[in-house]
Amino acid sequence: VPLSSSARLAKASEAQLNDWQLIGNGYGVHWPKVDEHLSLKGFIRDAMMGEFLERWAVPADVRAKRKKVRQA
Repeated sequence: VPLSSSARLAKASEAQLNDWQLIGNGYGVHWPKVDEHLSLKGFIRDAMMGEFLERWAVPADVRAKRKKVRQA
């Protein structure tokens, strides 16, 4: 999951991104200089959702053809 999915992390400098620490017995990551913390659960959820959408997304041209067939 790209860190840019978080607005705060997307705006952070490289130095700010490199200053991180594990929190919650390793179940999360905290960037103190950015005041952002993300959970492992959130990383996994977002990664799985991205994979699901990539795998099952129907291209726009196919959706348009299906819509025309239904309307006929």
